[in-house]
Amino acid sequence: MKKVRFFTVAVGLILALMLGNSFATSHDNAAGASANTTVSKPAKQSNTQASTMQQAITTAGNITNYTESPVLVGGNVDITANNPHSAFILGGQVALGGNVGRNAVVSGGKLQLNGKVGRGAYLVGGLVNLSKQSSVASGGFILGGEVNLAGNISKDVRVIAGKVNIAGNIDGNLNVVAGNIRVAPTARISGKLEYISPNPVVVAPGAIVKGGVSKMPQQDVAQAKGTLGGAAWMQKLMFVVGMFIIGIVLSLLFPRFAGSVACKFATRFWSSFGMGVLTFIVTPIVAFVLFATVVGVSLGVLLLVFYALALTFAYVYAAQGLGLLCLRIVGSKAQTFTSGKLIIAVLLGMIVLYIFSLIPYAGAWLIFIALMFGLGALVMALYGCHKACGTTCGHKEGDERVAHES
Repeated sequence: MKKVRFFTVAVGLILALMLGNSFATSHDNAAGASANTTVSKPAKQSNTQASTMQQAITTAGNITNYTESPVLVGGNVDITANNPHSAFILGGQVALGGNVGRNAVVSGGKLQLNGKVGRGAYLVGGLVNLSKQSSVASGGFILGGEVNLAGNISKDVRVIAGKVNIAGNIDGNLNVVAGNIRVAPTARISGKLEYISPNPVVVAPGAIVKGGVSKMPQQDVAQAKGTLGGAAWMQKLMFVVGMFIIGIVLSLLFPRFAGSVACKFATRFWSSFGMGVLTFIVTPIVAFVLFATVVGVSLGVLLLVFYALALTFAYVYAAQGLGLLCLRIVGSKAQTFTSGKLIIAVLLGMIVLYIFSLIPYAGAWLIFIALMFGLGALVMALYGCHKACGTTCGHKEGDERVAHES
């Protein structure tokens, strides 16, 4: 199975490299042809790219309502409005109080479903709660650290979690793979409860499971192990997709700064690595020293928050640097960093980092080393942002306009 995944990703990488090379070549030619033109037209094209992406994805720290975008990405998503279509949401904390007309595809650290879902629910989170008011019309799949089912679910549902609590109504079969499974007195399951767990299911008095409670047969256990492997792969994939979305946002909203980080990555390679290691080690130490002073607790908390954000962005910029390196290997000689090229680079880099994650033992070290390069380049770009650091490596400041806007 791992060989198949690796082969699939490798083919994807080759196709992405071909796409990236052709994309970069076309932009190189366009940049050369328009070297003596004004920047007003390319700027309009850049704005069009950003506008198109904003129509596809809405990103914000706090999101309280649906937009025209089909995908919502936010730190805190709390929506009480109804959506006649499907909902695609990625957030730190997600609460859906309104109704969803079709499917709900949601991922978050903490996920709370209070409304009605017209079709299936596909939920991934550290903590997933379906309240008493919630209902799902066509079953679905739930993956989480802890899953609490107190609502109404029609048709079959599959759950993979560390801990599962069942207190609602399930009009169908329930398949569970979990460490601990508890069925509350209020639970009503019209079908079978089939499970895989190292511990027996705890069924409270008063609970009704019409189809009975049974451990899955041996052949189903083997299949469930494959399901667990697929779930872990899906978690990795969702992480990669989330990071890629962040990369798109950074490349479109802050192309000059993203280009500046790329310059540091390319021209001050080992300095970036050293700065990354230094920042990675020293920042937590400084934060804990601030905690020890008592009066500096709030500053220490703020420093750790920025540290976490820096590591997240460093991962994206590490992917961007690896992607630009891949483009250079396949023949792209462009020194300009347009928003489009940066996005292609992030995509290529994410694929490379994912391939690293498939390598036993050494893969984790390769990702860590790449992260240090990205963190160092980010810190150095932040330090030098007050200077004239544009989006062209080795070009004069006055030449950066066309390079950025083309």
